[in-house]
Amino acid sequence: MIGACLRVSETIGLTWSDVDMKNREIHVDGQLVYYEGDEGYCFHDSETKTDAGIRDIPMTQMVYDAFRKQRELKMNLPETVPAVV
Repeated sequence: MIGACLRVSETIGLTWSDVDMKNREIHVDGQLVYYEGDEGYCFHDSETKTDAGIRDIPMTQMVYDAFRKQRELKMNLPETVPAVV
């Protein structure tokens, strides 16, 4: 999160489709928000607050290595464990 300069909501809202390892970019076009709804508190995926929030962030080597390691860990999980970025 720090190495990519992402907000917390943007970081927890990332999916693997947002991570472009080939071009070493992170595509930010949404976020995960926590709010009180009719059924209590819950998470909801949402668009960014402004159009300026939609952006492509180049990965530093440190961020690239972190995503590569996370992907390796994800591939070693049993299928019954839900995998998130």
